[in-house]
Amino acid sequence: MRSRVIDCAGILLSAAGMGFSVSLIDHCAAFVLSRGGWVASGGPYVIASPAPEWIMLLMPGAVLLFTASIMTSIYFSERLRWPWLLRFAWSGVFLTIGYRFACAGAGGGEPIPGFIICAILFIILGIAPLVWIPVERIQRRRSERKLLWVYRSMDNVRAAGPPLGVRAYWTCAVTGAVLGVVAGLLLRRVIPG
Repeated sequence: MRSRVIDCAGILLSAAGMGFSVSLIDHCAAFVLSRGGWVASGGPYVIASPAPEWIMLLMPGAVLLFTASIMTSIYFSERLRWPWLLRFAWSGVFLTIGYRFACAGAGGGEPIPGFIICAILFIILGIAPLVWIPVERIQRRRSERKLLWVYRSMDNVRAAGPPLGVRAYWTCAVTGAVLGVVAGLLLRRVIPG
């Protein structure tokens, strides 16, 4: 029982880390795109819109947290024998960036073709992993039918089943992601910009 609680807490915390980091990445992307799509500071050719200190700290930190959360979720998902949360995290990042590019490209007068093209590409990258889920299930079922004798010999392993139920796993994952996004949105109120 104790390991199930630890595993569920691990999934919850890793999903919260993913949701939090996606929210922060979204905030940074919104800020940069609101300044024309580029910010920088220093050098002989100074860009008119310097990068604020918080964005130089927040963006790398959010990317590192996102990567650590993905690795943690993979560890606990493998331990629990449930699907990885990587697809959903990948989709969350790319769909939010695509949304930000679409808003920046379409808003404020004349459309900006470069931003619209980026929006389309990021949205395709965000949707692709979600579209692949049913395809993978069909392929898995076909391989199970072809290798039925292998699965029958593994009845003892399969009879034990996963250590955590489907509802508990997805409840931990969704709750963690929602808590992470809410925490990211609360932090956005504190950050200027």
